[in-house]
Amino acid sequence: MEKWQILSAREQVAMHLRQNLFAGRWQGLMPGCDSIAAELGVGKDTVDAALTQLESEGLLIAQGKRKRRKIAFIPKRQESNGLRFGLLLSERVDAQKNYIGDLRMMLEHHGHQIVIAPKTMIDLGMELKKISGMVEKMKLDGWIILAGSRNVLEWFAQRRQPTFAIFGRRKGLALAGAGPEKISSLREAVRAIANFGHKRIVLLTRKRRRSPSLGDFEQAFLLALEENGIKPTDYHIPDWEESIDGFHSRLKALFGITPPTALLLDEAPLFVAAQHFLSQKGLKIPDDVSLFCNDYDTCFSWCEPKISHIHWDSEPVIEQVVQWARNIGNGVEDRKQVLTKSEFVRGGTIAQVKPESRTRAIESRY
Repeated sequence: MEKWQILSAREQVAMHLRQNLFAGRWQGLMPGCDSIAAELGVGKDTVDAALTQLESEGLLIAQGKRKRRKIAFIPKRQESNGLRFGLLLSERVDAQKNYIGDLRMMLEHHGHQIVIAPKTMIDLGMELKKISGMVEKMKLDGWIILAGSRNVLEWFAQRRQPTFAIFGRRKGLALAGAGPEKISSLREAVRAIANFGHKRIVLLTRKRRRSPSLGDFEQAFLLALEENGIKPTDYHIPDWEESIDGFHSRLKALFGITPPTALLLDEAPLFVAAQHFLSQKGLKIPDDVSLFCNDYDTCFSWCEPKISHIHWDSEPVIEQVVQWARNIGNGVEDRKQVLTKSEFVRGGTIAQVKPESRTRAIESRY
């Protein structure tokens, strides 16, 4: 199996421009480097390198120094060997995520049919027997799995049917996959939180990230605590039943005895739920508790002050799925796993920890 690859800035910009070309955004001439660089917030050298790559692919034609590149004739992309792919979601809310809609649109644009599994992994209680039974009944050409657990992805890898894992515990398995490399951003976030004086830092993450053993991200979190002088224990990554009641029970237990001063939430829905819980208890963010989200959601762009989170771009991930589908349609085996870039966004939801006297006052409320 091929090693994981982290896409360069040039490759990511080229992917973005390629998608827009096939979508028919521009006609005749490409915009200049200055215009594209300003739109994407990247350097002109990166844009020029990406445009040069598209020239080598035959999509653009150079017309001389300081002249805009000519767009080659690009027919509507409809693959003659279109396939039927199943999309297995983690939970129902995933269907509403922007990048899932973009993914479906791009695959259908290339002539493929996307069939969403009638039940999500959460609907089936994350039970492999039920998930495998549903998948076996659906006669499809391949599967795209969103945030699969280790045992689910292992089962798909053993089937040898073309499978693409978006996120999930896919490392080392014989299947294709893509997702952001978040560990470097996580370490930066933990360092920033610890520098604000926090010691009681708790990560609330899904059961599939904790069982049967901690995932790479969770292990990196514990290592980051050690690097910042905090001895990790079960307190820092507690177990909880994966349900609404289970999540709130865990929050009540955490804030009942030794309340954390900083919470790291695995996903935007958990972040919002924790935010609501804290407001109900009269705790202010970040005055009483600092909050950080390990993922990005478009709703964060509407928040002021900014939500502290790990940001990543979905376009390179989508492009990898499209390329995988193209390879499968052409009879080419593709099990490449790719890591894309992420960044730590330091927003206004983390701040200096309050003095111990203030923390005791918070504890007395419970």
